[in-house]
Amino acid sequence: MCSRATGCLARTRSDGNKDRDDLWSDCHGRTGRLEYMKNQQGGRRSFENARAMIFLGIVVVPLVPYLTVLILSAMLFVNSSIRSSQAALRQVVDNQVEVIQRYLDERLNDLRLVLHAYSPGQLADPEILADIFRVLHQQSGAFVDLGLVDASGNHLAYCGPYVLQDKNYAGAEWFQTTRRHGFHVSDVFLGYRDVPHLIVALSTGGEHPLILRATLDSDAFSRIVESVRIGATGEAFLLNDRGQYQTRHPGKWDLLETAHDVPAYSDPGQQTATLQFQADNGRHVLMASATLNNGRWRLIAQQELADAASGIIGAGVFALIVSALGGAVTLSLAFFASGYIDKALAQTEEEKDLLRSRLDRSVRLAELGEMAAGFAHEINNPLQVIRAELTLIKIHLSRFAQQGGGLATETVAELNESLAQSLLQIERCGTITASILRIGRQESSRPVPINPGEVVQAIALLMERKTIARGIVFTRRIANNLPPFLGDQGKLQQIFLNLLNNAFHAVGERWGKDGGRVDFIASVNEAGQVLFQVRDNGPGMPQTVLENMYTSFFTTKPPEKGTGLGLAVCYRLVASMGGVIEVDTREQVGTVFSVRFPAVAAREGSFEQSRSEG
Repeated sequence: MCSRATGCLARTRSDGNKDRDDLWSDCHGRTGRLEYMKNQQGGRRSFENARAMIFLGIVVVPLVPYLTVLILSAMLFVNSSIRSSQAALRQVVDNQVEVIQRYLDERLNDLRLVLHAYSPGQLADPEILADIFRVLHQQSGAFVDLGLVDASGNHLAYCGPYVLQDKNYAGAEWFQTTRRHGFHVSDVFLGYRDVPHLIVALSTGGEHPLILRATLDSDAFSRIVESVRIGATGEAFLLNDRGQYQTRHPGKWDLLETAHDVPAYSDPGQQTATLQFQADNGRHVLMASATLNNGRWRLIAQQELADAASGIIGAGVFALIVSALGGAVTLSLAFFASGYIDKALAQTEEEKDLLRSRLDRSVRLAELGEMAAGFAHEINNPLQVIRAELTLIKIHLSRFAQQGGGLATETVAELNESLAQSLLQIERCGTITASILRIGRQESSRPVPINPGEVVQAIALLMERKTIARGIVFTRRIANNLPPFLGDQGKLQQIFLNLLNNAFHAVGERWGKDGGRVDFIASVNEAGQVLFQVRDNGPGMPQTVLENMYTSFFTTKPPEKGTGLGLAVCYRLVASMGGVIEVDTREQVGTVFSVRFPAVAAREGSFEQSRSEG
């Protein structure tokens, strides 16, 4: 027989094939639970459904890698396009940073040239300063005004459209920074003039330095930055370290306005950075950012992702057309191939059914062979009783012939009792032989209403003699008023004979001839199902056995005592009748096999108990 086996729950569709729909394990420590459930009862597999599944399989198998490659290629292409767009933005930013920095350096160089060409006394002359300003303005047009400031922050000379001669700049940031570092390019700010502007300043150095400062045209500076155009939505702008715009954008923002939808980026080790973010309007935006003006400014160029990726639309349309053509070819091939495979599977299924029936037959015969000695002993007992009763009848008849007279009333009563006993024993022999025939006979699988109590009594009758011989306490418990269920008597006998034989073997392994116990129980569970349980106090099952429980030909018994087919056949037979088989096991505690069947009418009952001991 098959060994005790694993406690993992398995559910199998029993529609003429051996395909498993689900395998679920819930093994806690050394406790296993296995459930085998069929989704529909009896009947042959629907080959129309099978053909549909084959068709889908033929389509899906090539389609999955095809779509996978297609999707991955599309993703790689999109990512490549995005990276290319980011690289282009990075290049634009790098180039524009160089342009802006050169513009600022040129303005500083202009002031440096003035400081080298003129003495402080000359620069303090308003007329000379005015001439210098005119020349500078004609050369670049960037300068708005020009002034010379002493070490106290007062104007020594000023040339420009604003009245700033009397203003003191000792507290201005640009003034203090210029004194510390010798030069400075300020952020855009309002200052005394209350107009956005930026200042470039250069110090003469020395113990009493003078500072030559010039105001740059912020509009001209903004045009330099905004000259960058990328696609339909690309734009560039400057932010200071406080997140304020240093350039204008008509209709979008003003100078010194704080940017709210531009992500902050700070990486001292990287001059230029690229990233992707979602703007306040919900659109995805590519952005490149680079620092300039000694890290105090960030030049940002950004473009909407949809605009940057517009070039892949044509490639995507082409890929869709190719995919549609490939799918049509695949569907056509799948339709014809599935028909051919369907026919081949139908023939294979018939062969599998034949082999399966032969396997069931061989398991039945193996069980029958194992119990043959016990059956012979069972039949021999009533035959001996019949022989004794017939001998008694023969003696009475012999006396009657010798006496030549009538029979006494007591003799007649004894003869009637002997005849009744003989008939009873003959009926008992018939019951035993009928049980043997039911096990060995190949019968059709037609479910009929079955009384659970009769199942337990019939199986117990066959197994009691074996338990007495092995010294096993065999107890059967049957709840009152058990509801009937649909099943096959022959299959049930085969299931429970396998489970009981496994239980007897297990308790014999652990206890030998003394201490083994097996309980055979029939009851109704909380769900109203008919519940059969085979309990033993054997050694239980280790994890290695649990993992191979229902594997055909797996057994822990010696070759001459087990084939490894018993439990494999059991769970298939249970499923074929719409049932569920479960097992709970603990090492050195015991094992409980539970078999549940849907009841025709569920009723509760109390237990009756009968017991035979050996």
